[in-house]
Amino acid sequence: MPEGEGAAVAYDELLLKPLFSFAGKGIQFAPTRGELEAIPEAERRNYLLQQRMRFVPTIETPHGLTQAEIRILYLWPDGGELTPVLRWCVLAGAK
Repeated sequence: MPEGEGAAVAYDELLLKPLFSFAGKGIQFAPTRGELEAIPEAERRNYLLQQRMRFVPTIETPHGLTQAEIRILYLWPDGGELTPVLRWCVLAGAK
């Protein structure tokens, strides 16, 4: 659960994501404390709660401005170093 009480937690800045999902399916924007508490404790390990990122549309396309998100996949083997292994760019007009 997020640290803090009431207004100290900006729930509107959070995303709740199921770990085993694809293409954004099941993402819940701005989950409430009640919705988070309703997830059975044994099931909570199957979710990721993260702070929402705000992207600024800056790239001109034939359909108007869009935003870019650069993603980097890292591997961190036991006893090894954090190593970037894959990079890709996503263009989207996401929520």
